[in-house]
Amino acid sequence: MSLQTDNKELVRRIMEDGFNQQDLSVIDDSFHDDYVRRGYGMKDAGSLAQHRADLIAQHEAIRDAKFTIQQMLAEGDTVAVYFVLTGEAKRSGSRVEQHLAAFFRVAQGRVAEGTVITTGWEP
Repeated sequence: MSLQTDNKELVRRIMEDGFNQQDLSVIDDSFHDDYVRRGYGMKDAGSLAQHRADLIAQHEAIRDAKFTIQQMLAEGDTVAVYFVLTGEAKRSGSRVEQHLAAFFRVAQGRVAEGTVITTGWEP
């Protein structure tokens, strides 16, 4: 397998096994401890702990929260992914559909930094 294929598989695993299955061990094993996320249309995360807390908050606010990957591309050490967050807002009962694009830089088999862009719903 190529580096780009490995990096895409890492991001797929984070989204499908980590977030969708709420398996936080996948998150802990897949990101560098000093991970930083820049957010556009959402808040930044200055640490892996903050990022992890945001993922937990999304599951607490959205019933059946799920990431669905629409498209994923990799070049060099970067994976770009377009995905949709769906579920039901627990407070209002309304349907959530948030479209996002993310760019993850992978170093030594783990995500080192991310940039996430959205214009949608946030818990």
